[in-house]
Amino acid sequence: MTIGEHIKKFRTAHGISQKELAEAGGVSIGAVSAWEQDRNTPRQRVLIKLVKHFNVPMEEITGERLFPDTLELGPGATGTKPFYTQEEARLILQYRKLSQRGKNTVQAVIQAQLGHQTITLPAVDTIREDCQDFLMDIQSADPELVKELRRYFNYLKGIARNPKE
Repeated sequence: MTIGEHIKKFRTAHGISQKELAEAGGVSIGAVSAWEQDRNTPRQRVLIKLVKHFNVPMEEITGERLFPDTLELGPGATGTKPFYTQEEARLILQYRKLSQRGKNTVQAVIQAQLGHQTITLPAVDTIREDCQDFLMDIQSADPELVKELRRYFNYLKGIARNPKE
């Protein structure tokens, strides 16, 4: 079964209309209709609302087990909890949507944050040229992408100013 089929199954089993489900999920009736016809899928935050509304595990609505019950901690791991938190699950889902370049970037940031990697910067002129090329490339980019890039660059500036934090 698809996510849309699962949503429709739970909606009809609970005897509620698409309008009532839309209100519970904070979305339009058209969104619910699109899910049930498999033209679209709900966003993660809406899925969480549906899970709470129907009082079922996430995999009951998605039809697939997104995460194992326990996280296998590798050698040297310092975590004491063998379970994913909701925030960790959200991050894993987002990570899975990234391109390989995006995944490599996330891994580099994690390593830098953990202090396992010293970042060696190229010459200032090279950085300036790369930045100018990059700015030319994104002039026609989606405003949301530009906003996210600006947020990320501000984050990097903060790291550069306070590398020990």
